[in-house]
Amino acid sequence: MEYLLWIATAGLLAYETWFFVPVWRLKFRSKYGRKPVSVIVAAHNEAERLEKFLPALMDQDYPAYEVVVIDDRSTDRTPQVLEKMSERYGERLKIVTVKPQEWKTFRANKKFALTMGIKAARYDPLLFTDADCRPASRRWIARMAGALEADKDFVLGYGKYEARPVLLNKMIRFETVQTALQYTGFALRGMPYMGVGRNLMYRRSFFLDKGGFGRFFTVMSGDDDLFVNQWARSANTAVCLHPEAHTVSVPPASWKSWFVQKRRHITTARYYRPVHRLLLGGYALARLLFWTVGLWGLVSLAWQPWTVGLMALRAGLYSARIRQASVKWQDRLPLWWIVPAEGMLVYFHLLLGLSNLIKKPQRWH
Repeated sequence: MEYLLWIATAGLLAYETWFFVPVWRLKFRSKYGRKPVSVIVAAHNEAERLEKFLPALMDQDYPAYEVVVIDDRSTDRTPQVLEKMSERYGERLKIVTVKPQEWKTFRANKKFALTMGIKAARYDPLLFTDADCRPASRRWIARMAGALEADKDFVLGYGKYEARPVLLNKMIRFETVQTALQYTGFALRGMPYMGVGRNLMYRRSFFLDKGGFGRFFTVMSGDDDLFVNQWARSANTAVCLHPEAHTVSVPPASWKSWFVQKRRHITTARYYRPVHRLLLGGYALARLLFWTVGLWGLVSLAWQPWTVGLMALRAGLYSARIRQASVKWQDRLPLWWIVPAEGMLVYFHLLLGLSNLIKKPQRWH
């Protein structure tokens, strides 16, 4: 058992050094974009959040852009809110409506709504966010567009959550920082595998040329990560982590809602390219072994002092890397919280996987 722990710990140290270190060493760039941009937002029964957050999207310090909001079969006040907003903002706000019968015909969930919005967009650069998000600054579009250089088709951004003084919020924010370290670290190492729909940019022409969401069109989730996984490569993908380029989202209000959200998110991993499944699956297995075998040995006093020291080294380096990234991204996590949060997250993900084996999620919202 001790040999198994050594292998797992060594694997974690190698993985986290290789993928995490380039991210927090990445220097922020000061370049701003200038080309017209279409911001895409899909909304289902988001009347209150659109009233709250849409003005921030319409008040960006950027020379030319439009906001395309797709009303995806809403049954609340969303149509009335959008109509009122349209009177206020004019042509800069474009409204696209998905009717219930259209959704029943295609059964494609959010991807159908996004495809309609993308086709209606006026400009080639598309910047995606959610209805429950707000830009962290008035230069959000400018920063993200500045990273979309002539040879790039994708820009991966960071979408954080509002900080609140409860355990669930700390857990959500920890998981968000760790996930961002992974997908941006992979991208910086030339192996991009996902982005987040809260803050993602790619070209309309590229999307249409590749056939849109393609063979993943009817997969319930994955409107952000599967398109990136299929087509993003080292040469055509950029990362933008400047604090002005972040978005800020409303976090799930209960453990149950977060659990349901994460169940949906992990269903797409089996569609990733083989190399990504191998690396991400190996990392998850190594962490499970580290925590399960490691805790068993510590409780039973079975490990030699140097084995305990190796575990402590990995835990310390991991905590430092997560903490440094969170500080750099202005999403500061308490240092004391990182190690116990990782242990909780490992078993949380195990529970998610087992739950999805029993019954797969059926809807995107």
